Amino acid sequence: MSATLLQRVSAHLAAANLLDGYDVQYFRYTDANAQGPLVMLRMAGSEGALTDFTVQYPDVTMIMIATPTTAVSASERMREIVKFMRDDFQGDGLLYIEPLSAVMGPYYMEDGRPWFQLEIRVIVNDH
Repeated sequence: MSATLLQRVSAHLAAANLLDGYDVQYFRYTDANAQGPLVMLRMAGSEGALTDFTVQYPDVTMIMIATPTTAVSASERMREIVKFMRDDFQGDGLLYIEPLSAVMGPYYMEDGRPWFQLEIRVIVNDH
């Protein structure tokens, strides 16, 4: 299921210590959930025509929300994540993982927290 896929993506990044210092949430973010730095992973729309019964090509949206004082380090972390995905594109339960976009942001929330976005393509046998 999609929750398992998102957990596989976060586990792949966590194994490289790229999520250290960030809470990880899935599907939805609300201010009540966290005030500190966090990464939210959710499915990006439908799986589209590239999905068949054997190999699936779902896309994942990754949003990183930092604190007002950590915008630069969050931007650097997102770029590290992109580099990691390009260099280490296979993970446990993942046939292939790649960034589909450049890092987008920073954008700013009303409370001044910066956030960044990255679109990711994952190739798996099941999810």
